[in-house]
Amino acid sequence: MLGRSFRIGRIFSISIEIDFSWLIIFFLVAWSLTKGYFPYNYPGMPVRQYWIMGVAASFLLFLSVLLHELSHSFVAIKKKIPIEKITLFIFGGVANISEEPKKPGTEFIIAAAGPLCSYFLMFIFWLISRILEPGSAPYAVVRYVYFINGLLATFNLIPGFPLDGGRLLRSTLWRITGNLKKSTLIASNVGKGFAVFLIVYGVLNIMGGSLLSGIWLVIIGLFLKSAAHHSYENLVINTFLSDQTVDKIMSRNVVSVASDISVADLIDNYFLRYHFDSFPVISEGRTVGVVNMTDVKKVPRDKWPSISVEEIMQKDVSSLIIAPEDGIETALQKMAGENKGWLLVVDTEGSNVGVLTRSDIMHLLKVKGYLDE
Repeated sequence: MLGRSFRIGRIFSISIEIDFSWLIIFFLVAWSLTKGYFPYNYPGMPVRQYWIMGVAASFLLFLSVLLHELSHSFVAIKKKIPIEKITLFIFGGVANISEEPKKPGTEFIIAAAGPLCSYFLMFIFWLISRILEPGSAPYAVVRYVYFINGLLATFNLIPGFPLDGGRLLRSTLWRITGNLKKSTLIASNVGKGFAVFLIVYGVLNIMGGSLLSGIWLVIIGLFLKSAAHHSYENLVINTFLSDQTVDKIMSRNVVSVASDISVADLIDNYFLRYHFDSFPVISEGRTVGVVNMTDVKKVPRDKWPSISVEEIMQKDVSSLIIAPEDGIETALQKMAGENKGWLLVVDTEGSNVGVLTRSDIMHLLKVKGYLDE
């Protein structure tokens, strides 16, 4: 769903990031407001004024989206559910919640926080518009943001997973039935139905001459349909993985290197021989670091025979270590958080007893029939 992003700051210890797709939609929204919405509804202003209004309205729109996601995150943190980051992207924003709520009431409160925030913002901007001169540039911008916050809240309340309304529906069904899997299936099917409606409505718009709005509705519909499908699929997979531990699927034949060998030996006897990207470093039977080709490339070639692995290795590997008895679900979260495809499996004595890779997990899921070949 998301591609590359960059951080713009932190709020509540949450990393706030912008996906590169957001830059595209920011420009498109500003352009459409400048060339269409504002000139049509508020004619007679200079072109430069319309551009200022378009950029200001786009900024306030995405600030509103950020506040919407922050409201979800703030409530989640209060309920002891960690939030790693919030990413603004082409479809708005998404809060990266590290784990699903354990109770239906918790999910209901977290899901409701976003739409409530948007309705509150709608009310605030409506109050501001009341004190501004009707027809003025500030009035036009504030009225647009007032309207868009109401639209954002109402759209998110549609009872189709993974929209906020879909999460409200799931939490309600979950409380009634006591079955999270069944509740997610129902809510995701409703989400798929709404997505199909958007796609059909978008096609009708295209056939009726509204090309841009029609294409946008089709794109949103396709995105929601895919998100609803994968949300249920992820729940099924995570339910299965919650009973699995790292030691059951990890690779036990680990190739490690001694900390006192030279970089030249590392190149000749390990990188050229095994073709791995990195190796755990061992000293006196304990894992003391990790070395990879990036570390090697920092060393001048003529220094390879005289520089030891210990001098170039990454010594702080706590974020790349997992215990054999830890759950695979925990391992996946750690891989995602560190953007790594592997973890070192280290026992209580500090010995490297294995390596867990994303491929190991994918193979397990394929064997059990949760993924297609």
